Amino acid sequence: MALPNINHSVCAECGGLCCKNSGCALIPSDISDPFRYNKLMKKLKTGKYSFKLAAQYNFYLAEYQYQLRLCIRNAERDVIDLFSPPNRCSIWSPEKGCPFSDEERPYQGLHLIPAPYGFGCHDDFDDDFMFENWALVQSELEMAFSEYSSGKSVIQVLYEQYTKNVESFRNQIGTKIRESFAKKCLFVTEELLLQHGFL
Repeated sequence: MALPNINHSVCAECGGLCCKNSGCALIPSDISDPFRYNKLMKKLKTGKYSFKLAAQYNFYLAEYQYQLRLCIRNAERDVIDLFSPPNRCSIWSPEKGCPFSDEERPYQGLHLIPAPYGFGCHDDFDDDFMFENWALVQSELEMAFSEYSSGKSVIQVLYEQYTKNVESFRNQIGTKIRESFAKKCLFVTEELLLQHGFL
């Protein structure tokens, strides 16, 4: 299998800047193909993965629609990690890098295009493709989420994490590296909470 984006020497030069900011996002086939609920739960029980939230604006409905996804868990973050400041990938290390073989890397990791010393790293993954894929298995993710949230809804947990971490995001506004990310997360999260009557 050809992996044109993998370039270990370039990543070694920059020291894993992307991995220092976040773990990779998965698509359902990274869990199992075909997707199976028991395989999802098995992944979660390893402690290496977390629930994340993604949202897209639906112009027809004139509102944001959200979905759950699975990502590699970030260091010092919970298994439910819907709204928190960026942190390094929990399974990455400065000495050994990514523990996955090249072929086993999650979808986002395979679609990262590294640049020398981390200047200009970007990705070629298709967010619409990710949204469409995760949309097919939302019932399974919501069932698994309920197991870990003690029955709390996604929006209720999002609100709890928002109130806990909102100042950390606001403090990133004005910094060069994370300002655009912080602004986007705050805007979309607050829109979702407003839509659901939590703000």
